[in-house]
Amino acid sequence: MLIVVLLWQAPTPLAAQEFFKPSDHYNPGRVNGVVFAEAALGTAVTIGLNYLWYKKFPRSPFHFFNDNNEWLNMDKMGHAQEADVLYSKSVALVDGMIQHANQFSEAGIPFIFDPGQGLPMFDGKDLKRFVEQATWVAVNDYEWQMIQQKTGWTESDVTQLTEALIVTRGPEGSVIHTKGGPIEIPCAKPKAVVDPTGCGDAYRAGLIHGLLQGLDWKTTGRIASLMGAIKIEALGTQNHKFTPAEFKERLAAAFPA
Repeated sequence: MLIVVLLWQAPTPLAAQEFFKPSDHYNPGRVNGVVFAEAALGTAVTIGLNYLWYKKFPRSPFHFFNDNNEWLNMDKMGHAQEADVLYSKSVALVDGMIQHANQFSEAGIPFIFDPGQGLPMFDGKDLKRFVEQATWVAVNDYEWQMIQQKTGWTESDVTQLTEALIVTRGPEGSVIHTKGGPIEIPCAKPKAVVDPTGCGDAYRAGLIHGLLQGLDWKTTGRIASLMGAIKIEALGTQNHKFTPAEFKERLAAAFPA
């Protein structure tokens, strides 16, 4: 019955394509859809196994079973080892990022603090330290919300410590917060939306280009925005191509003076 209901409620190909499209911000509707779908599927599988697989076997009421003597606890040793390995790797990653930031700061090397998916591993104290050491901070809107929650800081607090706070907002463009105020950067319109994976990296490539060339923030943001638009037109993270002349022409068309 549940399987029939799941099939009846299955999304259309277009809806499924939208549902599975990678998102650069928290999507509560998508999370709820995954949770409810997994719960329904798990229930359906359990009921199906009960009638199709275990029907001919003897039943027993719900009870607890001490399996400490089973398989000489080898399964528990395996779980413990996996947990230890994962913990060790996460600790090494956190320590590595902290050490690199310290080294850059002590050497006077400017760097962008872009925590990405590693953000949840750090507490408010760590994040404050990163921002204090960084020259620029680049995050998406969801990551910025997390930093605000963990540190209690505002855009003004960050821009007092850094040269700029860059917050990307997907199709809504981006905003570059500076000591002189926020600079709104509109989203460059792509020729086609094929694959958004890697758009954040492409945006940051444009951002770094502008910083290396000493361009103003408005121009830098527009270059970064166009880089993201060009990336989304191609399948894969690094399959987009263009010449300097082509990029200059598209930049002028996307952001006319």
